Amino acid sequence: MINAYDKTKNQILLETSLKILGWIIENNYDNKNEIYLLNKFQVIKRMRKLDDNEILQLLTIISSNKENKIFIDTYLLLGNLDMAKYYFRKLSESEQIDYKKLPINIFWEEAPVKID
Repeated sequence: MINAYDKTKNQILLETSLKILGWIIENNYDNKNEIYLLNKFQVIKRMRKLDDNEILQLLTIISSNKENKIFIDTYLLLGNLDMAKYYFRKLSESEQIDYKKLPINIFWEEAPVKID
């Protein structure tokens, strides 16, 4: 749905995504709340600036994580493009190719230096 929003800018897609992600997070559907939270925050960031509580949740994800892709997502959402790029470079070439296809990559556009 996020990809569809990026192509159409249809606000209903973001609102629907937010409702679905909220339900999944509240019901702890499959214990992957970090991924769902990151998706929720990227939807929110498309709608408005993240608030202090959301930023605190992202910082908590960083402190409790060990996965490069999660670090990239989180730093992109926080606007720390240097750290996002640092972890992106730790991915294998095939992982980088796959990662570039994700909707969260819209936030690289804020970067003064684009990922290669």
